[in-house]
Amino acid sequence: MPQLTNLLLQNGIPEEAVAWLFVLPIAVTFVVAARQLVGIKGLGIAAPLLIAFAISSLGIQAGIMTFAVALIISFGVRIILTKVRLLTLPKSGLIIVSAVLGLALIIPFLPYKENMDMSFAGFSFVVVVLSMEQFAALLLERGPRRTFVALVETSLIAIPASFLIDSNYLKDFVFRYPVFIFLGLIILNLLFGKWTGLRVSELIRFKSIIFK
Repeated sequence: MPQLTNLLLQNGIPEEAVAWLFVLPIAVTFVVAARQLVGIKGLGIAAPLLIAFAISSLGIQAGIMTFAVALIISFGVRIILTKVRLLTLPKSGLIIVSAVLGLALIIPFLPYKENMDMSFAGFSFVVVVLSMEQFAALLLERGPRRTFVALVETSLIAIPASFLIDSNYLKDFVFRYPVFIFLGLIILNLLFGKWTGLRVSELIRFKSIIFK
């Protein structure tokens, strides 16, 4: 193994933690490419990545279903609370409490739960539930339509990123060539930073004018 990988493993860092540490920059670059080249906005960089890691650690099928259930519960409670006059922070707190209660009641009956990695499950549930607060806040600020667009765009980034994070082939590759991968990612992000061309979404949006 390369010296950087050996250094971390020999100093007591678990193999899975090293794999996540090395895969994280690849996932970050994937999100940057999705935003800069494709034009998918989502909720910044951190939110899609946190959701992606949570989905991956729960198991792809179980993770996606957990995320979907948390969303349904959170937005359902939010709709109910529109009829109640409450301050914003207590309202967000009720949404999170309801999401936790709903997941606690539903998760035992979800398909694919046997594929969950229980060593990461607690942390992953926390990440999924807390991410609901961002969508709830966005719903209050921007309304249902823009929140739905942000949700779809975040999912379009988070779900493919979770498959990337879950790839054993990719983990093996980053273990073998971490330095080369880091250098390549630095170069890619520098190139993305200089990108001034049209994004894919803009090409689709204005194709009638561009290709006239």
